Amino acid sequence: AGSAIVVKWDKNGTRKWSKSYRSNAPNLDRIIGITETSDGGYLLVGTQNAAGYAANGLAIKLDMNGNAQWIKHYSYLEGADILTVMEVEDGFLVSGNYLFNTNTTYGVFVIKISKNDGSILQTKSWKMPDNSIIYHSRLHKTNSGYYLACNQLVAQLPNYFNNMRQIILHLDN
Repeated sequence: AGSAIVVKWDKNGTRKWSKSYRSNAPNLDRIIGITETSDGGYLLVGTQNAAGYAANGLAIKLDMNGNAQWIKHYSYLEGADILTVMEVEDGFLVSGNYLFNTNTTYGVFVIKISKNDGSILQTKSWKMPDNSIIYHSRLHKTNSGYYLACNQLVAQLPNYFNNMRQIILHLDN
């Protein structure tokens, strides 16, 4: 079993605090992304791996001293990994991958969650019409809106490195 660990240093590299967080998953908690929030705290996102491929997305809201304010798990179809987080005016946007077709194919999602308690406000997901694998989504914000960058795997092993492409989704509000 594994725990997520966060360490905060000051600008001189002196450790201010370090904390570990565990959501009581039988296997591990893995933090993949972190953002500082407008209230001076932090939002951690990643995966709570229950067993094998079955996983839930994980979000942990911390105050400025690293104390957990809330911990939420987000299940989506057969499994979910949350990879990125971004604060917006009325919540947080988190993005990641989800499994479907009995753990053989990935899709991508964006979930808007509440700042207060992490509850789900809105969910959008995408998968390819041919069920090819689309994965590793990352949120980006520019002056013209939000973008979700993803990878698409269009062929299986052993030749898949020559058969990948980038997909960019332009998202409205």
